[in-house]
Amino acid sequence: SSAEAPQPAPGAELNLPEGIMAMASPISRVTRTASSKDASLPRDDDAKLVPPSRWTFINTKTEAQLDEAKKKKETAPKKDRVAGVANKAQLGEAKKEKNKAPTKAKKKDCVANEAADRKDASLSPRKNCLTKHASHTRTMGVCVLLAAAVTLGCSALTFCWPAGAGAALLATNLLPTPLAFAAFKSDMQKKDEALADFKEETQKKDEAFKGGNAPADAAAPEPSAADDVMRLLSGRFDSRQQSLDQPSYFDVQLLGCLVEAPELGERVLYIEQAMRERSSEPYRQRLYVIEAGAVPSRDAVSSVYGLEAPEGFVGLCSRGVTRVVSAVEAYERTGCQVELTRTADGFDGATRGAECRSTLRGASYATSEVELRDERITSWDRGYDGEGLQVWGATAGPYRFERQGE
Repeated sequence: SSAEAPQPAPGAELNLPEGIMAMASPISRVTRTASSKDASLPRDDDAKLVPPSRWTFINTKTEAQLDEAKKKKETAPKKDRVAGVANKAQLGEAKKEKNKAPTKAKKKDCVANEAADRKDASLSPRKNCLTKHASHTRTMGVCVLLAAAVTLGCSALTFCWPAGAGAALLATNLLPTPLAFAAFKSDMQKKDEALADFKEETQKKDEAFKGGNAPADAAAPEPSAADDVMRLLSGRFDSRQQSLDQPSYFDVQLLGCLVEAPELGERVLYIEQAMRERSSEPYRQRLYVIEAGAVPSRDAVSSVYGLEAPEGFVGLCSRGVTRVVSAVEAYERTGCQVELTRTADGFDGATRGAECRSTLRGASYATSEVELRDERITSWDRGYDGEGLQVWGATAGPYRFERQGE
């Protein structure tokens, strides 16, 4: 008929949304609207329908509607990606807070609720807090641990072991097993103790040297007892004060000086005794050969020698010269040696029993007891007959010879 049948609106059979219509033309022949304000599109009668997948869709909304939609889109709140965040500024602040390490208060809250977190899966924020804090602690602990080990040595590992750091390092094979570490630690402690002992010993030696006292292993040998006996017997002595205090005792002079008698011994003294008023007429002249005893630092032995020609030795200690004596000029008085032992302030000694033979004034043997001190010589000589009765010598006690000079 002359009246064409009404055509369905383009896109009606596709159930397109309101405001969108399809133009039945190939993509290669897209027809644009003359004006976005028109409500319909011109129809190309010669165009053939093509499958929907090749149709072009055109927004038929007006410019005013588009502008209004754009404004609404810009002012509309964005999707809430962080709880309570409504704009970009708040989103940035939330990210900063999220990246921050938990404070002490948060840490305390996390630890306090740790047991509840294991049971309640909904408490993930607190679990995350704990996890983050543990990781942070392990990281710092490893750094501190390694820095301390480098600076202080391996023994410092025992002082910088933060919670969780040991397990983390063991899990990553950065540290030995607990048994190996314990053995290593014990070995280091032994070495430290040995070093401390060595330092202490060295310090004591240094202090001893600074104070003028050499350590025991470097100390000079103790003086020989024989040398000390020589020194104490040498000099000029008399019993003048005793003769004044005890009139029964005579004022006797005793002189001792060094002579050279290499055939007899290394230490030889000439001893001369006389009444001080008649010093040129000595009644006793002897040679004492001083030798070391059983313990050289403690003991000494004084062997007694008589002179073949004693008159040639009278006044020898006053001459100021050292006499050389040969072996033929002297003879030993066997059994009369005096054995001396060091005491706190000198030496004490005596002869042995009745071994020293004597014929003076009808005696059978003689004994001698001696005490040597820096300031005096005490001597008690006595003679006994065959029956053990004293026939000569002092009876009230020994003679005390006070030192008068060297």
